[in-house]
Amino acid sequence: MSMKGAKIKVGFAIEEEIVRELDSVVKSSRDLQTSRSELVDAILAAFFKRQEKPVEKARKLLIMRRKGLI
Repeated sequence: MSMKGAKIKVGFAIEEEIVRELDSVVKSSRDLQTSRSELVDAILAAFFKRQEKPVEKARKLLIMRRKGLI
C-alpha cells in the first residue's frame, strides 16, 4: 500500500513574503530536488496528519491571521 494518496491540483493565493520564504527553503534544499509545490504539500500533510484536532487548530490560526497576529 502506498503512503501517498492521489494528487489533486488546487490554486490559491499566498502572500509574497511567504512565497519568498518557500523559495528560500527550496533553494536551500537543492540536494532534495524539491519544488515549492512539494514543500507546501509536506507542510500541509504535517499539519493535517500530525495534529490531534486539525479543524480546531486551523480555525484558531485563521482567526489569528485575520487579527494580524500571524
